[in-house]
Amino acid sequence: MKKLKPFIIILLAFFISSCAVYDFFFLTTPSDALNNKNFNWTSDTLNNIIYNYEFNSYAAKNIEIIKGITNNNKAHILNLINEQDYPETIHFFIVESRERMYELIKHKINAGAYPRFNAVYSVYSEKLKAVGDHEFHHIIVHNMWGMPSDNLLSEGFAVYSDDKWHGYELHPLCNYLFTKGKLLSLKELSDNFSEYSPLLTYPQSGSFIKYLYVKYGYEKLKLLWENGFKDIENIYDSSSDKIEYEWLEVIKNENSNDIKYEL
Repeated sequence: MKKLKPFIIILLAFFISSCAVYDFFFLTTPSDALNNKNFNWTSDTLNNIIYNYEFNSYAAKNIEIIKGITNNNKAHILNLINEQDYPETIHFFIVESRERMYELIKHKINAGAYPRFNAVYSVYSEKLKAVGDHEFHHIIVHNMWGMPSDNLLSEGFAVYSDDKWHGYELHPLCNYLFTKGKLLSLKELSDNFSEYSPLLTYPQSGSFIKYLYVKYGYEKLKLLWENGFKDIENIYDSSSDKIEYEWLEVIKNENSNDIKYEL
């Protein structure tokens, strides 16, 4: 597959992907967001999550549903990493469109996570409900396990927490990518994640992390998170080629006949 230029990938990450982690260059703090004069916030709190949503918005009318979803998200993520609680307060800002998101944080995205601020920003509307596990996973795992060494781990584990990508289960979707000749090698995913479209990197990373988690458990995955992909052979006591082969064998046994995925 032909590689895309980095500046194109940045645009793809903003405008195509449902997720982004902006810890290194994002400047809008929760306080900045609350003080943005273009927004009339209503706030509510449950289980160490502060919900900030616009008065009389679609989110306001469905806030109890959102609270139920996000609390289930939080519990699921903690269960994945075998933790009992996340003690920090998470600031959750909910807007009604990507245009309103741009007014708030200067990025036109569906959702974004900012671990060092414990902040999640999401669009919630009748047509778009970006309130899955993904962004909360970034907040909780980045702060409890530390910043991972590469995006394969960070995005892969977050995608696996939802266990779907664009509505499709991860292994069948990777079977589809495999049959189309679009599947990237694990080394390429680790070394050059940002040089490819998120439409390729996110589901493949999620599928691979799912394979590792289900087969070997969270303890080894945590070591991989801490040490990086370069240490995969020591952690899993197997060659990276063999691990990749075994993952591919799982993917090849999936059925992707009903998948319609535009690249």
